[in-house]
Amino acid sequence: MSEERGRPADFDGYWERSLEELARYPARPEIDTIPLRDTDFVTMYGVRLTSVGPYRLFAYLSIPNGEGPFPAIYYAAKYGSVVEPIPQGAPNLLRSRYVTLSVATRGQRNADQPFAADFPGLLTEGIESAESYIYRGVALDCVRGLEFLLSRPEVDSSRVVATGNDMA
Repeated sequence: MSEERGRPADFDGYWERSLEELARYPARPEIDTIPLRDTDFVTMYGVRLTSVGPYRLFAYLSIPNGEGPFPAIYYAAKYGSVVEPIPQGAPNLLRSRYVTLSVATRGQRNADQPFAADFPGLLTEGIESAESYIYRGVALDCVRGLEFLLSRPEVDSSRVVATGNDMA
């Protein structure tokens, strides 16, 4: 441990190598509308993205109807089996003003092939090694989701916020 910063000596190198590995996998987005989730003021999409592994992720992308670019809210993954388009309790009208993206990382519903996570249990999957720890992949999945959101022409990249109760 580095006394100065209170973290492993190779912390920065570990994450630099991990991000370099993620960069070797093209995101290859596939985007389909989800008409059931559309409203008069927003169009909802299901998005598939590739992360490290390679592993296919899922995300809900909500884009307001009208003239953009719009500010955006990124809902990073939470510890749970299900990801909602927006968190329960958030007003649906929020989607009329913001592009929103909610990412389902490896093991979560809609991103559970070939790996379906156990809940509880995901938090300690592969924990014996920094290289095999599942949350390394989950963290990189969250990075991939943010990269995708920032690549969208509908998004004002100067007005993006990430939120969540576990990974944000």
